[in-house]
Amino acid sequence: MENAEFHDANLRDAGLLDAFTMFEPNSVFRSDIVAGKLSLNTKQSLVVEAVLAGIATNTNNSTPLITASQRTAIANALVAMTTAQPMINKSELVTRFAADPTVTALGNKEAREAVIRALSDVGQTRTWNLMIDVIAQSGKYGADAANVDNFIVEGEKRYWLHVAIDRFTGEVIDQQLEKMNE
Repeated sequence: MENAEFHDANLRDAGLLDAFTMFEPNSVFRSDIVAGKLSLNTKQSLVVEAVLAGIATNTNNSTPLITASQRTAIANALVAMTTAQPMINKSELVTRFAADPTVTALGNKEAREAVIRALSDVGQTRTWNLMIDVIAQSGKYGADAANVDNFIVEGEKRYWLHVAIDRFTGEVIDQQLEKMNE
């Protein structure tokens, strides 16, 4: 694509802009280890459906969106596929999922690629993202306390600890503590 001008609406290779990114995580400069992305091996089909909401089936001005039933079918297919054999890396979206009947049923090339692009942008397979709900209580035991059930709570604080762990090395990639105010 020598001297390509990406402002030309008729350029056939303009879709390449969707395939490449300049994003590099600050900590390790590796795009395969990132905290806070969706696991493509999720068992939560509603999360996948939310990612697919609003995906266009073509790029013209009268763009119809993928329907709710199509989103549900695609999400359920991804969950079933990864339950049987989890994805090891994002490239399997193309090698395994792109040939799935729920994706090929979308018909046109733009719609099929939009599904893969949307999932690859927000998905990953290498990081476990955990949220730990911590409730810290202060208090005391009465003079006649016989067990833990007799603890008298005088104060309480709640925190959410978000942790991202590289599932291959076990390294903690990121952690954030969030104080919850109820």
